[in-house]
Amino acid sequence: MLAELLREAETSVERRPSADIQLENRDDVIIQSRASKFFCGEQRTSSPFDDSSGNEAIGPAEVAILQSMVTGGHMLSFKAHFLSELPSLLPLSNTLTHLNVSFNCLQVFPKDICQLTQLKDLRLRNNPIREIPSAIRSLKSLQLLSIPFNLLTDLPQGLFELYSLEELDVSHNSLQWISRDIQQLCNLKRLNVQCNQLSGLPVTTLNIQLQQLLVDSNYFHQLLWKENTHNSPQMLSDMCCTVLAKHSTVSAIEEYPQDIQALLNNPTGTCDYCQGAMYGCGLRAIRSINNNNNNNSRHLPFILQLCSAPCLYTVMNNEQLKWKDDHVIIH
Repeated sequence: MLAELLREAETSVERRPSADIQLENRDDVIIQSRASKFFCGEQRTSSPFDDSSGNEAIGPAEVAILQSMVTGGHMLSFKAHFLSELPSLLPLSNTLTHLNVSFNCLQVFPKDICQLTQLKDLRLRNNPIREIPSAIRSLKSLQLLSIPFNLLTDLPQGLFELYSLEELDVSHNSLQWISRDIQQLCNLKRLNVQCNQLSGLPVTTLNIQLQQLLVDSNYFHQLLWKENTHNSPQMLSDMCCTVLAKHSTVSAIEEYPQDIQALLNNPTGTCDYCQGAMYGCGLRAIRSINNNNNNNSRHLPFILQLCSAPCLYTVMNNEQLKWKDDHVIIH
């Protein structure tokens, strides 16, 4: 019986066309089917992701997308593919949760990433990206953003609207400051800002219950605090608005000329010491602040925004400063 089966197999092989035998012996052929919608030997007749025609070779990035789609479309890695741009990610826009684009040549943050509404883990290590678009705010489910060893000089406002973010790594960039809006990341547990050009952290960082804070290799030494807090003279209009806002009642303000009222009704922020309205750029101070709720913050420099010279004088001449109820108090 076995001998008959062997003879039948040999006969069927002999009857095959020679072209088929040659096709099987080729190591570089992935799909051996004669009828294929997208592939024809080594070349493809059309992209599996759009209807455009062409004879381009299938790239490793597209193979990675196909593999991800086959396995459910939840994870995708382009790590060390040396890509200058990404292929279309739209087929995975509703399923992808983990994306790794580390060690590539991306100079611009890929726009398709902002359409991955289910994304939870995004890694962009070692790319020459200079800017993150504000459209990143659309990644509402993002929990981890890792973008070290890039060329970032600023973080967009949209990043601070990622309220589910738990880990942020922006180390080894060229950041010179971080917005006070970082306090909006209420679920943030781990923050890494190592190896940047920061002279201090925004004092609102103390409102976040961080479990890990990495700040090495920045301009945080106390000898640099004075150098990094040179204040320009305040504009006379800003100083007047500060005084009027502190000492005027609501009824008195309504009697002022309309142009004065317009200035008073548009402060640029709140003083970190007196909690009064701040107009213009205010005055800047770098101080160490105690915070019982965050042991990671001890002896770190925090940047304070102050409304007037008296507030600046008080803060600079008191060593025991404490952060409480969103403002600085004398401990």
